[in-house]
Amino acid sequence: MTNIDVARRAAREAGKRIRSIRPEDAEVTTKADDSPVTKADREASDIIHDILLSETPHGVIDEERGVTRPDQETVWIVDPLDGTKEFIRGTQEYTVNIALVTNGSPVGGAVYVPATDIMYHANEDEAWCDDQRLAPSDAELEDATVAVSTSHPDEALNDFLSHAGIGALRGVGSSLKGCRVAAGELNAYPRFQELYSWDVAAMHAVLEGAGCRMTTWEDERILHGDGRIPGFIAAPPELHQAFLDAREAWAAKHS
Repeated sequence: MTNIDVARRAAREAGKRIRSIRPEDAEVTTKADDSPVTKADREASDIIHDILLSETPHGVIDEERGVTRPDQETVWIVDPLDGTKEFIRGTQEYTVNIALVTNGSPVGGAVYVPATDIMYHANEDEAWCDDQRLAPSDAELEDATVAVSTSHPDEALNDFLSHAGIGALRGVGSSLKGCRVAAGELNAYPRFQELYSWDVAAMHAVLEGAGCRMTTWEDERILHGDGRIPGFIAAPPELHQAFLDAREAWAAKHS
């Protein structure tokens, strides 16, 4: 069994547990950063840790538990329930994210959607949705349909997208934004706001496995660990470059 097979099984088991908990019974509390956490987050984390630590030699960086087996070259980065707000609201757009990262770079990952029993997964060269190979859909900048957050609106990003002539926005929860770009259902996922590696490391693996690029707005590689990462643009290569060029023009206008 490969590392990614283990990750997929851990994600499915965690997702099964999440599905068994009704949002109204989730025992919602608030963390220090004002983000919600539920019984579903904690119990999914327990399941994932039991599987990853017993069946692989790698350490784990987890949103709910911090770091286990630190100072390793290759680690798992885990968000046991990405899209907790979506889960609490009773929508289907929450995921289980498990990424395998070597020296900060994602080398594989699994993104599981418990509500619909869909599994996105990838190694360094390929990405799939269940057993369907993923292929992104390129587009001209003005024709692109882009994913934006449903829980974290960003006025600066909206101003940039308007300046770039992009009017087709789709609100999507959790790491599904990047997965739907990798699948060709949407064309790009631009983000200005920082977020944590566990929110996107598995999605990053799926995007790159499908042939997309995901970099900072300075076109620098994103490296993952136990902290925050900067805003980014994720898209097929030509559209990725078009977004970088448009953002440079927008920034010059606002300087």
